[in-house]
Amino acid sequence: QMSQVTAQTFLNDLTVGRIEAAYARTTEGFQARQTLDEFRALLAKNRAFQKQATVMVHPITMTPGTASFTATISAPDGAATCTVDVIKEGEQWKVDRFIITSGQAK
Repeated sequence: QMSQVTAQTFLNDLTVGRIEAAYARTTEGFQARQTLDEFRALLAKNRAFQKQATVMVHPITMTPGTASFTATISAPDGAATCTVDVIKEGEQWKVDRFIITSGQAK
């Protein structure tokens, strides 16, 4: 399922420090609501988004053109749970919402 691949790739990018690549996978609406600097600041507050993290993605809901996933990110120095919503923007799946629902702050 391409929507799940999009969510997984987005989170994998975050856990290896490819923040700009992850941000590029977001919708125009996401980018209008949150700048790259704000996105970077959000991630800096959570220890789970670092190298050597493991990402597990699970579908919540899927409909034509939209999908929601819950994900658990586990790293040696912290863990986080988040929700990732993806939508079809043109022909590509992109992340429209990313919320860290629990985790350890630095």
